[in-house]
Amino acid sequence: MTVNMYFLLSGEHETLPKAELRAILEAERISYNVIKDLDQLILLNATCKVEDSIKIVNRAAMVKEAGILLKYYEIEDIGEIRDTIRDIDWNFLRKKSFAVRAKRVKEYFPSVKSDFLEKEIGAAIISQEPQAKVNLTRPDFIIRAILTENYVVYGVKTIELNTKQFLERKPRSRPFFHPGVLSPKISRLFVNLSRPKKGDLFLDPFCGVGGFIIEAHLLGLKCLCSELRWDLVQGAKRNFDFYKFNILGVVQADAMKMPWMKVDAISTDPPYGRSTSTLGRNIKDIIEGFLCEAADIIKRNRYVVFALPHTINPYEVIPKDSFILVEKHSMRVHKSLTRIIIVLKRR
Repeated sequence: MTVNMYFLLSGEHETLPKAELRAILEAERISYNVIKDLDQLILLNATCKVEDSIKIVNRAAMVKEAGILLKYYEIEDIGEIRDTIRDIDWNFLRKKSFAVRAKRVKEYFPSVKSDFLEKEIGAAIISQEPQAKVNLTRPDFIIRAILTENYVVYGVKTIELNTKQFLERKPRSRPFFHPGVLSPKISRLFVNLSRPKKGDLFLDPFCGVGGFIIEAHLLGLKCLCSELRWDLVQGAKRNFDFYKFNILGVVQADAMKMPWMKVDAISTDPPYGRSTSTLGRNIKDIIEGFLCEAADIIKRNRYVVFALPHTINPYEVIPKDSFILVEKHSMRVHKSLTRIIIVLKRR
């Protein structure tokens, strides 16, 4: 079956939320057509069930919300809202309760107050469907009105991302902490960009204290990881024990000489040239060696995701005979460092 859906995305990065949504759709084997690509909002016609939107958001880091798309309209001013509401068939709300939740993306339609818009839409729905009831605490349906660019989009919300989970798993809450580790949200993003599906074999060959593996395990992946520094290997094991995770393999190994056979997905965050992490070796040489190894380990048509400092040209380290460069994204770390996230596909 096909269904029209909307996905509300995080605004914390320009390109990564949309890239993550595409990656999850591919991993879940969901075919789709983009109806409209808007600022922080993607409208899709997808070959799936409505329940699949819940699966997508539950595994995401930067997909904030999803729901059934009712209709969308291009508008020039907020005065046109009433006409758009009258155009929608609200019959599905008969003898049901609903609440309206309006959202403005960024600074679009700055004169609009969300609470005023919610009351206007709610009143218009009741006038068209008198047997519907407003229930602001436990409604049967949450009607979404989202304003972005010069559009108003209407939908029925099915799922909202639980962002508190990432705070609950913050690195300093674990038994073993090491400076410079990525947040759980960014770690999950890296895992998702490698497009694994539940049950796949996932590898992080620069695992540090295990942040990527924690997120991968929570996504239902079978996990392998390695790290050159023995103290970090021990720290990762302590963290996995803390969460009561059964990881297939946690070993001390050089990412330039990996001991693994074939895996389905690789996501990793190399050490960016910090002398304590690279043990005096050149980061460019480490990345080249890692990618040569990864070419033998990753299965064909599967993905490798890693990060580089902006000072390294990715085209100089990627084995072109082995990989296709699918995407690259810039993420500012601080004034002197920008992280480049690279997504490769094994030929």
